Amino acid sequence: MKKLQIISFVLLLLISTSQCFASQTELRLWKRHQYTYGSCGDCAMFTCFHGGNDSWDFSEFSHYYQDGYYTVNLSGPAGTAVTLYGARNFNEERGFMVIVKKDDRLIEVEELESFPNEKWSTVSATEDNGAYDIFYKSYPRFSRNIGSIAWKNIVN
Repeated sequence: MKKLQIISFVLLLLISTSQCFASQTELRLWKRHQYTYGSCGDCAMFTCFHGGNDSWDFSEFSHYYQDGYYTVNLSGPAGTAVTLYGARNFNEERGFMVIVKKDDRLIEVEELESFPNEKWSTVSATEDNGAYDIFYKSYPRFSRNIGSIAWKNIVN
């Protein structure tokens, strides 16, 4: 019985994540909470958004209404840009964040609210993370309330 549960879990995980692996340009928006998923957040749930497919409201994401905060993984070529909005319908009144990739490497942004308000910041590449530019218009609890995203490609 235990073996059947493990196989079922693995199949469910593969089915739920298979759409993400089909795209070269994607945003993984992870919902993390230290008490639900552990302090490392490795078991957090995520949803994928494929490059060019804007989402004005992603409250259908099964963990959208659960407490927690979001972190971001973004893949794609240099010049890929995505805007995260703190409200549905691309509404900027509850803050927003623009992320522009500077190389082809995967980037991970864990502390969304750690950037200066209304200023562009450049984050250099590291051994584990690609380089990117980021603009943040702050709003209280922005990282907990992201409600829509929009894509754009920027020509360097």
